[in-house]
Amino acid sequence: MMEKSTLILTRKIQLIIDLPTQEERKEELDKLYKWQNRCFKAANLIVSHLYVQEMIKDFFYLS
Repeated sequence: MMEKSTLILTRKIQLIIDLPTQEERKEELDKLYKWQNRCFKAANLIVSHLYVQEMIKDFFYLS
């Protein structure tokens, strides 16, 4: 039996902020980094929650 080959693609997105002044560009870039950080923290919280839900049966078994 032949195994299926898997091809993994990675896409990168580049955002170019088109605003007249450097100050405005920096302000919008800071806002994007804040959103990215919030999404990162939310993803960590979700994964931690799923891990605890998976492991909670073992916690009760040990007690």
